[in-house]
Amino acid sequence: MIVIIAISFFVILVAAFSVYLRRIRPDAAGDRELAPSRFEGLFANQVSALQPAELEKATYTSAARTELLKRSWRGDLETLSEAHSTGDAVLYGEVLDGLIESTSGSQEDFAALASRISKSNELRGNRRLAERSIDNWKASTDRCSTAQIMHIAALSDDAAVYEQAVELVFEYWQRGEVEQFSAEELVELFESQYWVLAPEARRGGAGFALKRKLAGIRRELATATLTR
Repeated sequence: MIVIIAISFFVILVAAFSVYLRRIRPDAAGDRELAPSRFEGLFANQVSALQPAELEKATYTSAARTELLKRSWRGDLETLSEAHSTGDAVLYGEVLDGLIESTSGSQEDFAALASRISKSNELRGNRRLAERSIDNWKASTDRCSTAQIMHIAALSDDAAVYEQAVELVFEYWQRGEVEQFSAEELVELFESQYWVLAPEARRGGAGFALKRKLAGIRRELATATLTR
């Protein structure tokens, strides 16, 4: 009798549980119609939200770069400081080349550009600026212009260009065309501006050749007996 009661109670429990499951579960056909959900990671929504902003930033950067270059081609000297502030050496070089190109028809504008760079504590030059400055110096070899071209040559961060400037100024001094400097002052000028060159420019083959050139000139000027 007890066994029969227990079996009956178990059957009732099973039937009740089946009814409960049918109420809370969709039917099998409904299950098959639902597409499986996709999990793209915890930060999927954040990444999607950032993409438009990143694309806009990239577009703005490209547009700003183009506008900066256009202004440099028009001779806007402020573009040099703006390019320097970006920390982008390639952009800075392009802007500087644009400014040099903009002065091709005006010696006055080129002088303003060279002066802007030589008087700055942060702006650098390049080979093109230095070589043009050296060529212009030949027409005016006074004390101020001589000091300026040596500084601009050093700011080029090109040891070969700096050596070229050293050789030219020394040659003119020997011919008596740079009378404003004593032998000691000339050596001091060459050696002080040497340290303006970037460290990497003072190394390597060109840097070594420059050191030898300066040492040779120092010895020669130390024994100079020219009457100034």
